[in-house]
Amino acid sequence: MVERLPFETVHEIFEHLIQNNHDNEYLSNYLYSCLLVSRSWCREMIKVLWSKPFNFLKKNSSKLIQVYLDNLSKEERLDLIAVGINISDTPSAMLFDYLSFLKDLNFELIYISSQSWVELNTNEDENDNMRFNNSDKVERQTFELAKGLCKAFLSRCGKLKKLDLSRTIKPTIPNEYLSIIKLPFAEEALSQLDEFKFIARNLDRDILPDILKCCNSIRSLNMYSIPFSTDTLMEEDVDSRMESLCRFLSSQRKVKRLSLSVEFRNSSSKISQIIPSIGQMDSLNWIKFSAITFKTVTADEIVEALSNVQTLLFEGCTLTLTDRRLHRAKFHRLNKIAFYRFKFSLDAMNVLIVGCEETLREMQMRGTISDKLPDDNKRVRLISMFTNCSKLEHLEFHPSLFSFGTSSEIMDELGDAVPPALLKFCINCKCSPQELDTFLEKCRANLQYLVLGTDGVKTNINDEILVIVRKYATSKRSLKKLIMAGLEEQSIDLSRELEATKRMIKVDITNQYTKSESIWE
Repeated sequence: MVERLPFETVHEIFEHLIQNNHDNEYLSNYLYSCLLVSRSWCREMIKVLWSKPFNFLKKNSSKLIQVYLDNLSKEERLDLIAVGINISDTPSAMLFDYLSFLKDLNFELIYISSQSWVELNTNEDENDNMRFNNSDKVERQTFELAKGLCKAFLSRCGKLKKLDLSRTIKPTIPNEYLSIIKLPFAEEALSQLDEFKFIARNLDRDILPDILKCCNSIRSLNMYSIPFSTDTLMEEDVDSRMESLCRFLSSQRKVKRLSLSVEFRNSSSKISQIIPSIGQMDSLNWIKFSAITFKTVTADEIVEALSNVQTLLFEGCTLTLTDRRLHRAKFHRLNKIAFYRFKFSLDAMNVLIVGCEETLREMQMRGTISDKLPDDNKRVRLISMFTNCSKLEHLEFHPSLFSFGTSSEIMDELGDAVPPALLKFCINCKCSPQELDTFLEKCRANLQYLVLGTDGVKTNINDEILVIVRKYATSKRSLKKLIMAGLEEQSIDLSRELEATKRMIKVDITNQYTKSESIWE
């Protein structure tokens, strides 16, 4: 039966398994058993496993390097021998051309694995006390080995799907590693790139023009820090690189997902140049801004430039400006918005939320308000923003970080504000049973999921709260699941009310609840 499946179908099934399972150890064992089914399955599985082998085998990864070295041609071996790599110049007979299967090139993982191989295969001279020189030699050989393997990958792999030039695990990798995009066959190998990830600091060169020469068909971009963070950059260099970044972003018309963080030393006003460039990404529907201070950008400009996105996430960002002179733009398709560890003004938040109130389905708020107003004013203005979001189904609210009133005032006003369409509600606030009861009685929505958090402060379970939850579940007949975060494990085990609640609805206990995967993934 398995032999009747077309090779293309089998390959797509295996790729789907890899893309949708993040437990690499379990997945590796599972996929290994597929190798034994038949010759055709073995051939297709080898292609899939070796498309991104460094993601699967992180321990003993030097073994991967040895397989690749055995797979090198004589010319490729001689190139490595010339830079001091101790290998034979005679090629080995291999069943598969493993180098040709690579589709996910992650230089950092290749470098780390190469370092393991070099350390295992370096003969240390016991009489040599110059440890620094030996360490320097290992680093140099590691870089040359990783670069040589990348050259072999690029010449044989055909078209890469993903390129990762991040430097997060091993920040000491020399800046010279960026030269791999100028190796022979790099332009052809990168011409149909689907995903590009570039997270690094303190870079001495701008590679975006070279990437742009190779590819303008990228669908997923993850760029953090970009080379604007070095202290040695002159102002004109920052301007030049900003122009390069804007040109790169505006040229990537097929990008659907964008994660962006641009780090400046003293020029955060330049961020305003980026927003119009992002607005030219015709296919963009998911965007996350991280650790950006929108010093000269208004909320209105963001709405206008990103009017067609479906998901908009802010993490660690600051946004305070609005522009009443602009025509009030709207998001046409936005259904998910999140403000996480943010510092926004109420006016800026209002522009963003009003801009999507007709389409918004999921929202998270966790951060601080920059306005210097009385607590009552801040609370009323912020909570009232939910009221007109008629399609809002999922709301996560962390009022303890806003410092704008008592839990009693917050829960009372939230009960009136949440829209009838709401299905999932997360409140990260240490409220009393009476306050929760008031909220649920006022709430017009038929909640299916209720998340009660305590903002990371451990507390004993309160049986009265469980009684109130069961009362709501009985009256509404809609509640399916209760999640309780930040509760003491011992008190939970001894609670009879908890067991009674579990007989009615599903109950989960967790130490902390900070981000919803449905919003952020």
